[in-house]
Amino acid sequence: MRKAVDTLVGVVIGFVVTFLLNAAVSYSTQPNALVTTGAVAVGSQWYASLEVENYSERTIDGLRLVLPASIRLQNVTAVPPVRITSVASTVAGGMTRVEISAVEPRAITRILIPIASRTDADDLVVSNAAEKNVGMRTSDQIETRLQNAVSYAVRTALIYAVIAGIGSWLFARWLDAKYAQIAEHRKALARAEENIEKLHAEINTVRREAASTASRVKILLVARLADLAKELSFWRRTVRDLLIQSGADKRDVRELTDSITRSLKTFWASRGEYEADLEALKVAAALIDKEK
Repeated sequence: MRKAVDTLVGVVIGFVVTFLLNAAVSYSTQPNALVTTGAVAVGSQWYASLEVENYSERTIDGLRLVLPASIRLQNVTAVPPVRITSVASTVAGGMTRVEISAVEPRAITRILIPIASRTDADDLVVSNAAEKNVGMRTSDQIETRLQNAVSYAVRTALIYAVIAGIGSWLFARWLDAKYAQIAEHRKALARAEENIEKLHAEINTVRREAASTASRVKILLVARLADLAKELSFWRRTVRDLLIQSGADKRDVRELTDSITRSLKTFWASRGEYEADLEALKVAAALIDKEK
């Protein structure tokens, strides 16, 4: 479910971004109007045709047109009507300049200008087209369906290429940042593992030293107890021998010594087990010293 939602969000974002870029590119590159010039014959009379496509919401005023000086303005027709006035300044080469105004917004205005020959139509020029943000083309430059399709495909491909390039650049930066984070995490993990190994080594060293120290202390204690046990055994035998020599019964003497042992709880010393424990501790201490 989460993967499907992420995919849907990505598709929606891609659609919105592409739509906005297409709209922005189209809006920024589209002129306010497009003027198409050409020539058309009506019977034996040639006319220069001027087709003005006004894309804006306002009328176009002050569109200056250079045309042959022999043309009479009263013979010019326009649908829908426009205002055509002469400009006082003249142009060299038998040309004159007129100004077209009141071109209706969001409409196509067709103007027919009578000319002497077909070639006169090639001399028609909108002199302030760049100033008015007006595109110019001749009737021969009108694109076919194939040209329109190719032009649209090129623009779309360029937009997608820009999106893909920016997306790839951003993804590469994000990926580099993630790789850097992973590298830092790996370094931190390596340092932690190294510290853990050092800590383990120190713990093992302390453990061995503690075991060695404990064994040595135990050996010293057992050795001390062994000395005391030996002394206790000596006095036990001495008292027993004195009692027997004084005429006491051996069984009574034995019961007396056992009663003393039970009272003092010196069974370990009376049985002589301290000697075996002492030897075992000596062997353990030797093994610990060998490991160190």
